[in-house]
Amino acid sequence: MRSLSFREQSGFSLNKLSLKLSAEPGKATLQNLAIELPHSSLQMPLLTASWQPQPDGNIDGKTLRIAGGFNHATISTADLQCLPLPKHPLSAERFDVQCTTAFRITPRQVELTKLDLQETTGLFALAMSGDASRRNNQWERLQLNLKSLQLSPQFTHWLATVCLPRAADWTKAAALMGQVQAAGNFTYAPQDEVRGELQLQTEAGKVTATARIEDHIAEVEMNLTQLAVSQLLSRPELPDLLSLQARMQALGITLSSLGKWKQTLRSAKAEVTVPHIVHQGRHYGNIELHSLFTPGQLKMHLRSADPSLQMQASAQMFLKGWKPDGGSIDLQVPHIAPGQGGLHGEYAKAHCSGNLRASLQGICSGHWNGDLKLTDFTMTGSQKGDYRLDSLQ
Repeated sequence: MRSLSFREQSGFSLNKLSLKLSAEPGKATLQNLAIELPHSSLQMPLLTASWQPQPDGNIDGKTLRIAGGFNHATISTADLQCLPLPKHPLSAERFDVQCTTAFRITPRQVELTKLDLQETTGLFALAMSGDASRRNNQWERLQLNLKSLQLSPQFTHWLATVCLPRAADWTKAAALMGQVQAAGNFTYAPQDEVRGELQLQTEAGKVTATARIEDHIAEVEMNLTQLAVSQLLSRPELPDLLSLQARMQALGITLSSLGKWKQTLRSAKAEVTVPHIVHQGRHYGNIELHSLFTPGQLKMHLRSADPSLQMQASAQMFLKGWKPDGGSIDLQVPHIAPGQGGLHGEYAKAHCSGNLRASLQGICSGHWNGDLKLTDFTMTGSQKGDYRLDSLQ
C-alpha cells in the first residue's frame, strides 16, 4: 500500500498510510508502516509474526509470536480532540510527545522491552520497561522497571490542579515540589509475593522506599532526606525539615489476606531513626524510636540524645481486641530546654530535668484507675527563679 488517506466527518484526518505486508504459512511480515496525521507521525520499521501452521489454515494462537515497535514516533493529542472522547481537562490540553517502543509477545510472555516518552517542550519524560508471564492460562508474574520519570515544575503544578481541583493544599504542595525525578521497580506474583522500590527526588526533599510481601512477611523501609513537611502539608506545627530512616516488619501478612490483616497479624515491629530535624528554626537530632506489637500488647521506647532534648521514654499499652484498655509510661529527662523547643515567655531560658511514671487501667470497662508519680524535678534559669520537687504522687 503506497498511500491511503481520508477525512472523517468529525474532522479526524489521515494524511497518509503506507505499508508493505507479506505473508506465507506460519509467517507474516509488516514492513515500513507509516502513519501521517496533521500533527502526528508514526513509523514502525518492522513487525513480524510467526506461528505453527494448522492443517485447516487457521492460526494456532498457542504458538503465535509477535515482535515490533515504533521508532521515534511523534504523537500529538491535537489529532484526537475532534473525536467523541469523554470530556476531561486532560483531553482539552495539547501535548506533543516523541515515542519509541519495542515489544515482544509469545504464548507465555508479553514483554515491553522499551518505552520512551518525551514531551517536546520538556514538560515530562518517561523511560520504562516491563513484562508479564503466564502459565496454564493464568498470569504468573508482572514486572515493571521505571528507569526514569521527570516532571517539570509547570507540569507537576498543572497535573495537581487538574486531578485535584478542590484540594488546594495538594496543589500548593505540588508547586513546592518543583522539578520531580523518580525511578523504581515493581514485581507482582499472584502467589502472595510483591516487591517494590521507589526513589523520588524533588526540590522539597527526597524519599526512598522499598516494600515486599513474601512468605507471610511484610517489610517496608523508608528514608526521608530534608523533607519540607510543614510546607508540603500546610501544617506549621509539623517539622520544617525532616530526615529519618524507618524500617517496619509484620508477620502473618499475605497478599491475599490484606483485606483482613487484623485477623492474621501475629506481630509487628518498627525502628525509626531521626538524624536531623528542624522545627521552628531550631535543629535537633539523634532521636530513635522502637516499637513492638503482639496481640493484646504494644510496646514503645523513645530515646533522644540531642543536647537540648535529652530523654528516654518507655510505654506499654494493653489492648482488648484493637481497643486500648490500659497502659503505662516511664519518662526520664536528664535535660531539656523548653525555650529551644519553641516555648516563649518566663520559662524560655529554663533548663529542666526529672522523672515521670504513670499507669492507667480499665478503659474498656469504663472503671478507670491509675497512678502518677513525678520525682526529682528541677528547673533552673527561669525568670521566676529555681524550683525543685522531690516527689509528687
